[in-house]
Amino acid sequence: MRFASLPGYVPGLLIVCLLAGFFLAWSSGRPTSDPSSLVGRADPILIDGLRADDTDLFAQAHGIYLEALEQQSSHPEALRGAAIADLGLHRFSLALERATAATLLRPDDHIALAAVVDANIELGNYAAAEVELDRLLSLRPGLEASSRLSYLRQTMGDGEGALQAMWQARASASGLVQEAARIDALIGELEFSLGNDAAAADAYRQAIQTDPTRLDAAVGSAAVVFRSGDSLTALAMLDDVYAIDPGDTAALILEAEIAASIGDVDRAGRAANAVALDALAEHEAGFGIDPSAALPASSWGDPELGLQVAEIIHEARPDNVRVAHAYAWALHQVGRSDEAVTALDVATRFGINDAVLAAHAAEILAS
Repeated sequence: MRFASLPGYVPGLLIVCLLAGFFLAWSSGRPTSDPSSLVGRADPILIDGLRADDTDLFAQAHGIYLEALEQQSSHPEALRGAAIADLGLHRFSLALERATAATLLRPDDHIALAAVVDANIELGNYAAAEVELDRLLSLRPGLEASSRLSYLRQTMGDGEGALQAMWQARASASGLVQEAARIDALIGELEFSLGNDAAAADAYRQAIQTDPTRLDAAVGSAAVVFRSGDSLTALAMLDDVYAIDPGDTAALILEAEIAASIGDVDRAGRAANAVALDALAEHEAGFGIDPSAALPASSWGDPELGLQVAEIIHEARPDNVRVAHAYAWALHQVGRSDEAVTALDVATRFGINDAVLAAHAAEILAS
């Protein structure tokens, strides 16, 4: 059972909105200290951050947007840019506040509206996300709307519907090389979650052919190989990922799972704890944490470390189903199963449509 996080729609797919619709104010020739010029300085940094999923770049852009907002608190592009940077930093409450303010100033701003949808999903405000997504689908159907529809459907347990929506997003990405490769990797993730390993392998292969730098597709390919029973080849494939990024989170999570499956408890624990420790370092730096960071330590590493990570995430996003799952499992693994049942109620609010959640729920309820 793979513990990798749900597809990375946030912030990655916002890149197409940014490139297509951003008001790139740096080309206007204004002095560099007025709000619009500050936004112009921040926009390309944010775009680079979106391409690389780089928290340092998100933080750099965020600081410049805040400078603009200090001068003009109602500057719509600065609010929108700061909101997207907040999404990248997993500061979802701030992202929702700023993106909502941007849409009030400019109701037809589909970029800001997409950020509102994303923030609501991550905060577990699923009904609100559906309302705002309907607005986005009416305002601008296409890549950004279809990809978010896919994410919401998967979060709510509709894997087949999520896959269908992602294929719609793929059709809208024709001619956009980076976005097409990212979507192919997400299609691979969805196919894998549905047990369609051959289709998943094909999608991952296509993503890598289009963009050889897609490490998510490389890790996904290794997961397919692992599930076929070839653990050693899968580990070798992860070594190729580590050669590019020694701290790749998805690779470490999969390494922990593979190592545990072949009885290498020490290696599993090291990889699992590395994910949690990196998440805590990100938190100390002021960044948010993905719920996938808690599950490996709770399962194969230090359960107390896993709970520490899960508690931080849960405090910020108690209504998110993925967060509730991580929190429930972390509580159970340290012997607090009665509390875990309460968290499990939130995690299963849309039913149990995931193999990992099903296994964890069965164990929690049986204890």
